[in-house]
Amino acid sequence: MKLNIKNLKKGQSIPLLIIDMVMLSLITINLIWMTFDFFFEARIFQDLISQMSESFFAYYKNIIHPNFLLYDSIFVTIFIIEILIRWIVSIVKKEYSNWIAFPFIHWYDVLGCIPVGGFRALRLLRIVSIVIRLHKKQIINIRTTWWYKLLNRYYSILVEEVSDRVVVNVIKGVQTEI
Repeated sequence: MKLNIKNLKKGQSIPLLIIDMVMLSLITINLIWMTFDFFFEARIFQDLISQMSESFFAYYKNIIHPNFLLYDSIFVTIFIIEILIRWIVSIVKKEYSNWIAFPFIHWYDVLGCIPVGGFRALRLLRIVSIVIRLHKKQIINIRTTWWYKLLNRYYSILVEEVSDRVVVNVIKGVQTEI
């Protein structure tokens, strides 16, 4: 994915781009770490890590793993600060008709900050929302990526199948009326 420098210089979005890139990195690191810690609960995964590096295994098991929620709360604090900054920017720019609308419109960002199992998965939506925001500002073009082409292909197949079903139902309805 290439950055479109021309569109970046048009607006004053360089600080917001830096924040978005930092947040993408932090969310990705946090999700990878959460996945690693989730698998670390399994004995077979612990044995695999132990075989690869005994010192890392001992360090992670005795120091990092028991305090995972503490370390995750550092990420959550950064995420909350970023949401508050974006909320303040939206109030200053008057993006929404009411100042209180921001947390309701960006509910996945707010709920993703709750450090409980199911809500952590909403951090994936934060990645998607940041990528879409960068695409809308024409800083990146997601239409040229392989994963967009793959998703678009399956979306087209799904739409075609649904429209075929609708047409079949309409034709059956017409046949029964005739």
